[in-house]
Amino acid sequence: MEISLVGRNAIVTGASRGLGFATASQFIRSGASVAILARGQEGLDTARAALAKEAAGHIKTAKVIALSCDVGVAEQRAATYAKIREQLGPIDILVNNAGESRAQNFPDIAASSWQDDLNQKLFAAIHFSQLCWDDMKAKRRGSILNVLAMSAKSQGPNSMPTSVTRAAGMALTKGLAFDGGPHNIRVNALVVGQIVTDQIARRVPEEAARQAAIAEIGKRIPLGRMGDAEEFANMACFIVSDQASYITGTAINVDGGLSPVV
Repeated sequence: MEISLVGRNAIVTGASRGLGFATASQFIRSGASVAILARGQEGLDTARAALAKEAAGHIKTAKVIALSCDVGVAEQRAATYAKIREQLGPIDILVNNAGESRAQNFPDIAASSWQDDLNQKLFAAIHFSQLCWDDMKAKRRGSILNVLAMSAKSQGPNSMPTSVTRAAGMALTKGLAFDGGPHNIRVNALVVGQIVTDQIARRVPEEAARQAAIAEIGKRIPLGRMGDAEEFANMACFIVSDQASYITGTAINVDGGLSPVV
Protein backbone atom coordinates (compact mmCIF):
# COMPACT_ATOMS: atom_id res chain seq x y z
CA MET A 1 0.00 0.00 0.00
CA GLU A 2 1.42 3.33 -1.06
CA ILE A 3 0.40 6.38 0.94
CA SER A 4 0.22 9.63 -1.00
CA LEU A 5 -0.46 13.09 0.43
CA VAL A 6 0.34 14.88 -2.83
CA GLY A 7 -1.68 18.08 -3.10
CA ARG A 8 -2.49 18.19 0.62
CA ASN A 9 -1.62 21.07 2.95
CA ALA A 10 -0.79 20.23 6.55
CA ILE A 11 -0.13 22.02 9.83
CA VAL A 12 1.95 20.29 12.51
CA THR A 13 2.33 22.05 15.86
CA GLY A 14 5.29 21.40 18.11
CA ALA A 15 7.22 20.33 15.03
CA SER A 16 10.76 21.63 15.42
CA ARG A 17 11.87 18.32 16.96
CA GLY A 18 10.69 14.95 18.27
CA LEU A 19 7.41 13.42 17.17
CA GLY A 20 6.23 16.59 15.44
CA PHE A 21 9.35 16.83 13.30
CA ALA A 22 9.24 13.11 12.44
CA THR A 23 5.58 13.48 11.42
CA ALA A 24 6.26 16.55 9.27
CA SER A 25 9.14 14.70 7.62
CA GLN A 26 6.94 11.72 6.78
CA PHE A 27 4.26 14.03 5.39
CA ILE A 28 6.86 15.69 3.17
CA ARG A 29 8.07 12.31 1.90
CA SER A 30 4.46 11.49 1.06
CA GLY A 31 4.06 14.70 -0.95
CA ALA A 32 2.28 17.12 1.38
CA SER A 33 3.11 20.77 1.84
CA VAL A 34 3.66 21.40 5.55
CA ALA A 35 3.63 24.33 7.94
CA ILE A 36 5.64 23.56 11.06
CA LEU A 37 5.02 25.55 14.24
CA ALA A 38 7.02 25.89 17.44
CA ARG A 39 8.05 28.62 19.85
CA GLY A 40 11.81 28.69 19.27
CA GLN A 41 12.90 30.28 16.00
CA GLU A 42 16.37 28.73 16.00
CA GLY A 43 14.99 25.20 16.26
CA LEU A 44 12.41 26.01 13.59
CA ASP A 45 15.06 27.27 11.18
CA THR A 46 17.08 24.07 11.62
CA ALA A 47 13.98 21.91 11.16
CA ARG A 48 12.84 23.82 8.09
CA ALA A 49 16.23 23.43 6.41
CA ALA A 50 16.17 19.68 7.00
CA LEU A 51 12.58 19.36 5.74
CA ALA A 52 13.27 21.50 2.66
CA LYS A 53 16.15 19.17 1.81
CA GLU A 54 13.77 16.23 2.28
CA ALA A 55 11.25 17.82 -0.06
CA ALA A 56 13.88 18.48 -2.73
CA GLY A 57 14.80 14.80 -2.71
CA HIS A 58 11.21 13.57 -3.01
CA ILE A 59 8.20 15.61 -4.15
CA LYS A 60 9.54 18.90 -5.43
CA THR A 61 6.09 20.51 -5.49
CA ALA A 62 5.83 20.21 -1.70
CA LYS A 63 6.39 23.42 0.25
CA VAL A 64 7.75 23.83 3.77
CA ILE A 65 7.09 26.91 5.88
CA ALA A 66 8.14 27.45 9.49
CA LEU A 67 6.44 29.95 11.78
CA SER A 68 7.18 30.81 15.38
CA CYS A 69 4.00 30.54 17.42
CA ASP A 70 3.15 30.05 21.08
CA VAL A 71 0.06 27.92 20.54
CA GLY A 72 -1.06 28.68 24.09
CA VAL A 73 -1.83 32.28 23.07
CA ALA A 74 -5.06 32.72 21.11
CA GLU A 75 -3.93 35.86 19.28
CA GLN A 76 -0.78 34.13 18.05
CA ARG A 77 -2.79 31.14 16.84
CA ALA A 78 -5.13 33.29 14.77
CA ALA A 79 -2.34 35.44 13.29
CA THR A 80 -0.19 32.40 12.49
CA TYR A 81 -3.06 30.57 10.84
CA ALA A 82 -3.75 33.58 8.63
CA LYS A 83 -0.11 33.51 7.44
CA ILE A 84 -0.29 29.77 6.75
CA ARG A 85 -3.54 30.15 4.85
CA GLU A 86 -2.02 32.92 2.73
CA GLN A 87 1.12 30.92 1.89
CA LEU A 88 -0.27 27.40 1.49
CA GLY A 89 -3.98 27.81 0.85
CA PRO A 90 -6.77 25.78 2.50
CA ILE A 91 -5.60 23.24 5.07
CA ASP A 92 -6.41 19.55 4.63
CA ILE A 93 -4.52 18.09 7.61
CA LEU A 94 -4.05 19.38 11.15
CA VAL A 95 -1.82 17.66 13.71
CA ASN A 96 -2.21 19.04 17.24
CA ASN A 97 1.06 17.92 18.80
CA ALA A 98 2.31 20.85 20.89
CA GLY A 99 2.86 20.57 24.63
CA GLU A 100 5.19 18.64 26.90
CA SER A 101 4.15 16.30 29.69
CA ARG A 102 3.67 17.90 33.07
CA ALA A 103 3.19 15.78 36.16
CA GLN A 104 3.16 17.01 39.74
CA ASN A 105 1.85 16.18 43.18
CA PHE A 106 -1.74 17.46 43.08
CA PRO A 107 -1.60 19.88 46.06
CA ASP A 108 1.49 21.52 44.54
CA ILE A 109 -0.04 22.35 41.15
CA ALA A 110 -0.48 26.11 40.84
CA ALA A 111 -3.53 27.56 39.12
CA SER A 112 -1.23 29.05 36.50
CA SER A 113 0.15 25.57 35.69
CA TRP A 114 -3.36 24.24 35.14
CA GLN A 115 -4.21 27.16 32.86
CA ASP A 116 -0.97 26.95 30.89
CA ASP A 117 -1.40 23.21 30.33
CA LEU A 118 -4.98 23.69 29.14
CA ASN A 119 -3.96 26.55 26.86
CA GLN A 120 -1.09 24.63 25.26
CA LYS A 121 -2.76 21.26 24.78
CA LEU A 122 -6.53 21.64 24.79
CA PHE A 123 -7.53 25.17 23.82
CA ALA A 124 -4.87 25.25 21.08
CA ALA A 125 -6.31 22.06 19.57
CA ILE A 126 -9.84 23.45 19.80
CA HIS A 127 -8.93 26.79 18.22
CA PHE A 128 -6.81 25.41 15.38
CA SER A 129 -9.57 22.91 14.59
CA GLN A 130 -12.07 25.77 14.42
CA LEU A 131 -9.76 27.79 12.18
CA CYS A 132 -9.43 24.86 9.72
CA TRP A 133 -13.04 23.72 9.92
CA ASP A 134 -14.73 25.90 7.30
CA ASP A 135 -12.13 25.11 4.62
CA MET A 136 -12.31 21.39 5.37
CA LYS A 137 -16.09 21.53 5.30
CA ALA A 138 -16.12 23.41 1.98
CA LYS A 139 -13.76 20.86 0.40
CA ARG A 140 -15.59 17.94 2.02
CA ARG A 141 -12.19 16.60 3.03
CA GLY A 142 -10.16 17.01 6.16
CA SER A 143 -8.24 15.11 8.80
CA ILE A 144 -7.47 16.28 12.32
CA LEU A 145 -5.05 14.29 14.47
CA ASN A 146 -4.65 14.92 18.19
CA VAL A 147 -1.46 13.60 19.78
CA LEU A 148 -2.16 12.42 23.33
CA ALA A 149 -0.35 10.62 26.13
CA MET A 150 -1.20 7.27 27.69
CA SER A 151 -2.58 9.10 30.72
CA ALA A 152 -5.49 10.24 28.52
CA LYS A 153 -6.88 6.70 28.92
CA SER A 154 -5.23 5.47 32.11
CA GLN A 155 -4.41 7.98 34.82
CA GLY A 156 -1.97 7.26 37.60
CA PRO A 157 -0.69 9.00 40.74
CA ASN A 158 1.01 12.37 40.28
CA SER A 159 -0.06 12.50 36.62
CA MET A 160 -1.83 15.86 36.63
CA PRO A 161 -2.28 18.32 35.03
CA THR A 162 -1.33 16.44 31.84
CA SER A 163 -3.61 13.46 32.47
CA VAL A 164 -6.66 15.70 32.84
CA THR A 165 -5.81 17.82 29.79
CA ARG A 166 -5.11 14.77 27.63
CA ALA A 167 -8.34 13.07 28.73
CA ALA A 168 -10.19 16.20 27.64
CA GLY A 169 -8.33 15.95 24.33
CA MET A 170 -9.68 12.45 23.85
CA ALA A 171 -13.22 13.69 24.51
CA LEU A 172 -12.62 16.49 22.00
CA THR A 173 -11.51 13.91 19.44
CA LYS A 174 -14.74 11.94 19.77
CA GLY A 175 -16.97 15.02 19.76
CA LEU A 176 -15.33 16.51 16.69
CA ALA A 177 -15.59 13.18 14.88
CA PHE A 178 -19.37 13.24 15.32
CA ASP A 179 -19.62 16.85 14.15
CA GLY A 180 -17.19 16.35 11.27
CA GLY A 181 -18.54 13.08 9.94
CA PRO A 182 -21.31 14.56 7.77
CA HIS A 183 -18.69 16.79 6.10
CA ASN A 184 -16.09 14.03 5.60
CA ILE A 185 -13.85 15.58 8.25
CA ARG A 186 -12.17 12.74 10.13
CA VAL A 187 -10.81 13.27 13.64
CA ASN A 188 -8.58 10.77 15.44
CA ALA A 189 -5.99 10.62 18.19
CA LEU A 190 -2.72 8.76 18.64
CA VAL A 191 -1.92 7.82 22.22
CA VAL A 192 1.85 7.86 22.70
CA GLY A 193 3.83 5.50 24.88
CA GLN A 194 7.58 5.45 25.45
CA ILE A 195 9.27 6.81 22.30
CA VAL A 196 12.94 7.67 21.85
CA THR A 197 13.16 11.38 21.07
CA ASP A 198 15.58 14.21 21.78
CA GLN A 199 13.93 14.71 25.17
CA ILE A 200 15.90 11.71 26.42
CA ALA A 201 19.11 13.18 25.00
CA ARG A 202 18.46 16.40 26.90
CA ARG A 203 17.76 14.55 30.15
CA VAL A 204 20.65 12.09 29.78
CA PRO A 205 23.36 13.72 27.62
CA GLU A 206 26.03 11.05 28.10
CA GLU A 207 25.68 8.40 25.35
CA ALA A 208 26.38 5.24 27.37
CA ALA A 209 24.09 6.34 30.21
CA ARG A 210 21.38 7.26 27.72
CA GLN A 211 21.50 3.88 25.99
CA ALA A 212 21.35 2.17 29.39
CA ALA A 213 18.29 4.22 30.33
CA ILE A 214 16.59 3.39 27.03
CA ALA A 215 17.28 -0.32 27.53
CA GLU A 216 15.97 -0.21 31.12
CA ILE A 217 12.75 1.51 30.08
CA GLY A 218 12.35 -1.05 27.28
CA LYS A 219 12.22 -3.88 29.80
CA ARG A 220 8.85 -2.59 31.04
CA ILE A 221 7.30 -2.65 27.55
CA PRO A 222 5.71 -5.83 26.14
CA LEU A 223 7.65 -5.48 22.87
CA GLY A 224 10.82 -5.22 24.90
CA ARG A 225 12.00 -1.83 23.60
CA MET A 226 11.14 1.82 23.33
CA GLY A 227 9.56 3.02 20.11
CA ASP A 228 11.13 5.12 17.39
CA ALA A 229 9.76 8.50 16.31
CA GLU A 230 9.54 7.28 12.72
CA GLU A 231 7.27 4.42 13.81
CA PHE A 232 4.92 7.00 15.29
CA ALA A 233 5.15 9.14 12.15
CA ASN A 234 4.27 6.16 9.96
CA MET A 235 1.01 5.70 11.84
CA ALA A 236 0.31 9.43 11.77
CA CYS A 237 0.79 9.52 8.00
CA PHE A 238 -1.52 6.55 7.50
CA ILE A 239 -4.30 7.83 9.74
CA VAL A 240 -4.55 11.21 7.96
CA SER A 241 -4.42 9.65 4.48
CA ASP A 242 -7.21 8.42 2.21
CA GLN A 243 -6.11 4.87 3.00
CA ALA A 244 -7.70 5.40 6.45
CA SER A 245 -10.87 6.93 4.99
CA TYR A 246 -13.26 4.91 7.21
CA ILE A 247 -11.42 5.55 10.48
CA THR A 248 -12.64 8.40 12.68
CA GLY A 249 -13.40 9.06 16.33
CA THR A 250 -10.81 6.65 17.65
CA ALA A 251 -7.71 6.90 19.87
CA ILE A 252 -5.06 4.42 18.79
CA ASN A 253 -2.26 3.36 21.13
CA VAL A 254 1.25 3.67 19.71
CA ASP A 255 2.96 2.23 22.77
CA GLY A 256 4.41 -1.22 22.13
CA GLY A 257 1.59 -2.72 24.23
CA LEU A 258 2.43 -0.73 27.40
CA SER A 259 -0.97 0.80 28.10
CA PRO A 260 -3.31 -1.30 30.28
CA VAL A 261 -6.24 0.12 28.30
CA VAL A 262 -7.02 -0.73 24.67
